[in-house]
Formats: sequence, C-alpha cells, structure tokens
Amino acid sequence: MSIDFNMSSTDEDNLDVGLLITSVEERPLLWDNTLDSYSDRNDKRKRCRDIFCITKPGFEELDLFLLNKIMFSSTTSAMFETPS
Repeated sequence: MSIDFNMSSTDEDNLDVGLLITSVEERPLLWDNTLDSYSDRNDKRKRCRDIFCITKPGFEELDLFLLNKIMFSSTTSAMFETPS
C-alpha cells in the first residue's frame, strides 16, 4: 500500500478539520500544560499517532520506517510544541 503524506492543496481540502480539532480536544495531554503527564513525550507520541490514525486512513498500515519519518518530522513536531 502506498500513501503519500506530502500535503498538497488537494490533501488539505480532504482533511476533516472538525475531526482533527475534536481529536486534539479529546486529548488534553497534547495541549493542557497544567497536567502532570504533559511532559511525557512517549504518551504524547501515542496520542499523536491516535490522531494520525483517525484523520489519515491507512496510517496504521504503514511500515515502521515511514511511520517514524512522519511522526518525528520537524513539521509534525512543530504542531504540538508549546508557544514561547
């Protein structure tokens, strides 16, 4: 199975933004810095993976190399950084 995760304008149009927002809101670990578990990077990666699986069908079927490339890219990491 081949999936292109490069975001082109057509991919952005197909992204269900409401689903993305709801998915992030349901995972306060990603945005609520008052939680003790907020600094747990491993748990954050799991929650990010959950969101990828929900918003990008077929994500969980990718091989480990490609998953790591997507999950740990600087663009993906920037999505969940705390603003300075």
